[in-house]
Amino acid sequence: RIDPDVAGAKSLSEAAQIVAKKSEDAATAALLRRTLAKAPGETTIELRVVDAREGLPTIKAGTVDLILTDPPYGMDMNARAHVHQRQTVMHTYDDSLANAQSLLEFLLLEGFKVTKPRANIFIFVHPRLWSFTFDLASRMGWPPFPTPIIWDKVTQGIGPWQTEGFQRTYDTIFFATKGQR
Repeated sequence: RIDPDVAGAKSLSEAAQIVAKKSEDAATAALLRRTLAKAPGETTIELRVVDAREGLPTIKAGTVDLILTDPPYGMDMNARAHVHQRQTVMHTYDDSLANAQSLLEFLLLEGFKVTKPRANIFIFVHPRLWSFTFDLASRMGWPPFPTPIIWDKVTQGIGPWQTEGFQRTYDTIFFATKGQR
């Protein structure tokens, strides 16, 4: 059966983005169904997959237990022609360093407002932005874990020099707890 959304795509890249988004939505829905099935009694669980700048301001203050986010890394990926050769999905967002830093500041500030005391925040960050995030969070009341958490992706990533240099097979994750640990 042909998916009409995919069939209506203007390019192969757009079709790949539609397929990836639908796959992500299906996985999120399955995760939510499994989580709700395990939730005892009156427990309320809400999972939001939204643009943080739109979603965080709509959340009631002091109600969130956990923020897990993977914002842009500030690597100007769309400006790097050599990267496009390996990408299956093009970046459709502002991946500039200035935007990444602004978004990290927003996430930590607005995240602090919506989270409960002792809530946790996990932010996937480019290694170059880890110290920036650490310093910013420290000033905003998020005592950070002293070193990055390393996620071993096992597979080869897109490195800064493509096949002409080292490739990272990991992501760095910033972790902090609101207020006292």
